[in-house]
Amino acid sequence: MDDDYQPDPSGESLTLPQMEYHVYEAGRHQLVVVQSPTLDDVVEALEALDQRSRTTMTFIHGTGAYISVDGGGGHYHVYLGSFDHEDRIILQSPSSGGPMAPDLVDIVNDGHTNRYAAQDVVDLETARAALSEFHASGRPHLGLTWRT
Repeated sequence: MDDDYQPDPSGESLTLPQMEYHVYEAGRHQLVVVQSPTLDDVVEALEALDQRSRTTMTFIHGTGAYISVDGGGGHYHVYLGSFDHEDRIILQSPSSGGPMAPDLVDIVNDGHTNRYAAQDVVDLETARAALSEFHASGRPHLGLTWRT
């Protein structure tokens, strides 16, 4: 997500949703912004995450709330936030437990490897469900588990 983004100082909400994703190729970085993306656009950006040339994407709802996804290759760190406050909620994995599950999962974001607790990393299907609901409503998917 563009760290330079600031909400309108008048306090008005955004009128159009937008999506941002980063592309890294040949040592160069490009921020791609898509105005009023369709659900297909958002899902395509999610499925393109590969932890190499595409490592993060953000969908900003017209209300100023956003959902960000880092990762790729079957491992995704998904969180919701708002430009109005610093609070975030993190999507939880329904299948992270078990004796053979790793304690930590490495995920590349913007060229840096971050370690997340296994329960904070979900599969593609779970990330897609969260994005689909957020695209439609601007709210977290109530059938999924989130933590603050």
